[in-house]
Amino acid sequence: MRKSEHGKQIFFYWEGFERLENVVLGPVESELKVTKKEQEAIDAKEMELEKDPVKFNGYLWGFKTAEEEGGKLSLLVRPVRYAQHAVLKAEERAMEDYPNPLGVTVCQETADGYFPLGVQGTGNSRELVLLGSGFVDREKDGTSLEAAIKRELLEETSYGSNRFYENADFLKERANVVAVTFGSRKDTGVTVHLPIPVGYREVRLGDEENPEMLFLPNSTTAVREVATTGAHRGIPSSDQLIGFLERYSSLKEAGRLISAHQH
Repeated sequence: MRKSEHGKQIFFYWEGFERLENVVLGPVESELKVTKKEQEAIDAKEMELEKDPVKFNGYLWGFKTAEEEGGKLSLLVRPVRYAQHAVLKAEERAMEDYPNPLGVTVCQETADGYFPLGVQGTGNSRELVLLGSGFVDREKDGTSLEAAIKRELLEETSYGSNRFYENADFLKERANVVAVTFGSRKDTGVTVHLPIPVGYREVRLGDEENPEMLFLPNSTTAVREVATTGAHRGIPSSDQLIGFLERYSSLKEAGRLISAHQH
């Protein structure tokens, strides 16, 4: 595991450039241990979340480790609930003793060279995030990263009349996993680079999770500035966004990633 060169709380479990279809989830039994007091707090949080239909209380996967074998990247995961994460994230625990929910962090890159970013929160609590990111839901997605990515893309973005995402081979042909990262939100993101065949003017917000949207140009200067300062237009960036930009810069410098349009 490597600590980020920029973000103070970003760690890379795995770095590379792998086709999405070669990255699989491997479920294992949960070994999470909690005290009686912690379990009582988790049960109380479960009840609180279940009573409010607006609050999230999903069945998730918790990341354990990443293993490369036979041309595949296998992510070992164990079943967890969001309530466990909500209660235990305030504690100082070793990774093997923490729910560590797994999510997808999708960086869409438009055909004219922009990254669509969502703005979450209000006032001084605003934060920039990548549109098309969220937890892998055991009930909705099973063990399919592709299903999780497609669901998040459709929930958080729309593309006018263009329906390229309905093509069954779209993600297989374009999506590449570039990192598996951990940040200050105490969850793990499977970081995906996804070129999309539309310009930034065609990208629109989907649901109400992100009330605002910005576009970051893919120029070397802009990418490095956000990665090093941790902000864009005065708005702090999420750890997962900084982690992606760090990987993007490295891959471009190594010639492993070529954008359709470069500013």
